[in-house]
Amino acid sequence: MGLFGGSYPTSPVSKAGTLHALGTKDAKTYDYIIVGGGTAGCCLASRLSEDPNVSVLLLERGPLHDAFIARVPLISSDHANSATPIVKTDCTPLAHAQQKTLQIAQGEALGGGSSVNAMLYTRGATGDFDRWAELGFPSWDYKSMEPYVLKSENTLTHKAPWHGASGPFVNQKTYLPFKSHENVLKAAASMGYVDVADFNSPSTPVDVCAVLDTAIDTGSHRVSAFTAYLPANLATARRSRLTICPRALASRIELANGVAAGVVFESSNGSVAGQFYARCRKEVIVACGAIASPQLLLLSGIGPREHVESHNIDCVVDLAGVGSELQDHVGVPIMYEVPLADSLQHMAVSVWRARPSNRKFHPAHKLKLSFGCAF
Repeated sequence: MGLFGGSYPTSPVSKAGTLHALGTKDAKTYDYIIVGGGTAGCCLASRLSEDPNVSVLLLERGPLHDAFIARVPLISSDHANSATPIVKTDCTPLAHAQQKTLQIAQGEALGGGSSVNAMLYTRGATGDFDRWAELGFPSWDYKSMEPYVLKSENTLTHKAPWHGASGPFVNQKTYLPFKSHENVLKAAASMGYVDVADFNSPSTPVDVCAVLDTAIDTGSHRVSAFTAYLPANLATARRSRLTICPRALASRIELANGVAAGVVFESSNGSVAGQFYARCRKEVIVACGAIASPQLLLLSGIGPREHVESHNIDCVVDLAGVGSELQDHVGVPIMYEVPLADSLQHMAVSVWRARPSNRKFHPAHKLKLSFGCAF
């Protein structure tokens, strides 16, 4: 089903590939196989399938997440809701957090993290891009990457040369529905943090206070890589060359003479028995996120030999570093008491209080379900 009840063209695992037990010689073949239908995977599937002469298979472990509530900004960001498609992974004990083990949340649906995150539209610091260039990747410096950022963006707020206004990914500046938001800005200013109007300006330093842009469209719906790059009308029009397969868990990449030849996958929820195989003519693109991507490589025999073989997997490519050196930022929530009327809790207390906020989803009405995080 699609948004508001329409149909969305997806393929079951049994039709996306051929039973692996039957061999790989006559397997279903695609030009490109993308493993992971998250932020990168959806964009790649859309861009590659623009060519009518290629075939693309997109495999996603999670479901098609396009029910109405998936587009309501506040509800779709609720990680405590069991209906929100996320998977949590425990990290190793942290030396600087009293050896505590924290959880890393990842989106598990078409759109990946962009379908369940806080919708904050923030770019990396220009210095980070430039440091990647210094490490040996010159085309990753900020000036080289900026044209692609502008191509993807459609800002509804900012009019500046460092913003795009015609791309598929819509964003706008967060509006502040609560009085306490203003107090946060005042508190930050009292501590010496500069309040900037555009956090995504390439000249903005990292140590500032700012009301951030959020991926919310003109109708006050969440924008994700899935809704931006693979809307139902596009997926339907390209169905002959773009196969979108949710609930498909890739178990390994098969290599032939050191080159990716295809992907072995299975049903992620057990709805179909057996393993399936799809062959690729050109490329297998691994886009499973920071945790699942190295995991898939390791399961395919690509990684440090000692570690791979310790799990009874044949090491095909001895490659140091795979599966290590993960870095992530931390979020530190600040809790404070506010009047009940100046909070979301009033909607939980009474369904009648929730009705005004639930009736429409448009910032102009200052409705409290149509915003995301602010700072």
